[in-house]
Amino acid sequence: MANVPNRRAVVGATAGVVFTAHNETRGFVDDYEQHLEAIFARYAELGIHSVKTGYATKFVLGGVNRSHFDQEAVRHYQRVVETAARHQIMIIAHEAIKPTGLARTYPNMMTGEGLAGMEQHNYMGKLGNPPEQATILPFTRFMGGPADYTPGVLNVTWDPAGLGTRVQTTSAAQLALHSVFFSPLQMLADTVENYHSHPGFAYLKDMPASWDETRFLDCVIGDYTVVARRKGDTWYLGAITDEYDRTLRLPLRFLGRGRYRAEIYSDAADTSWHDNPLPIDVRTETVRASTVLRLRLVAGGGTAIRFRRARS
Repeated sequence: MANVPNRRAVVGATAGVVFTAHNETRGFVDDYEQHLEAIFARYAELGIHSVKTGYATKFVLGGVNRSHFDQEAVRHYQRVVETAARHQIMIIAHEAIKPTGLARTYPNMMTGEGLAGMEQHNYMGKLGNPPEQATILPFTRFMGGPADYTPGVLNVTWDPAGLGTRVQTTSAAQLALHSVFFSPLQMLADTVENYHSHPGFAYLKDMPASWDETRFLDCVIGDYTVVARRKGDTWYLGAITDEYDRTLRLPLRFLGRGRYRAEIYSDAADTSWHDNPLPIDVRTETVRASTVLRLRLVAGGGTAIRFRRARS
């Protein structure tokens, strides 16, 4: 049985798919740390070079029940990153500390949770993150580095367990968050079925993992945020708002010369954050750097745009 994961890793790699292992300690951090070297050596041997760590519930280290954020816990997180680096393994840290710039020293530290992400939008029927939270995070937690918010839940009302939960945005806003938030390893948190049937998935399919340029175009912290990110000649733009409707005028001066094909994913005319969050409008326009777009954002909503150079 020990060789089965290795065979699966090889088969997956030939199809362009690689494994991410989830190491959930459930608070037994002492045991995890004592075996770190053997664990990561084995993953490297199996061809698994991405690990998501987890520290749900308690955090017992050195025989002491600690805070997730005390100094010894912080040292443990760093030891994990250093050990993984020796074995050329990427780390996605959950239930860990907020971004602190560690990724600038250890490039294998791809991303970490360290914030109230998508799962906190509505937890067990209680209202979670309000829409304004997303307009604030780029100027707080994301200043310290990439974070794993897990945006991209396109069926925001999906509740298969009947818990009375839902994501507190419109579907279009979920697309926009992929440009507003930065993480070089994004997790698509919706189901395959929901992506397959959703017109907005076309925006996510070719989303780059890294960027050549980032511009914050128009922002009022706590009210709205508009971000544009460039990869090569293609720009991705995300605009989100808080709990209020608003219309923004967006000059496209950041575009280069010539014409661009703007693929616009926005809330439909009848979209409502509270009552009808799913409708999405997809349209294409030809624009230039001199163009000024009018973005209509419904409360809790957003707009995502991909700008590609138009062929002559």
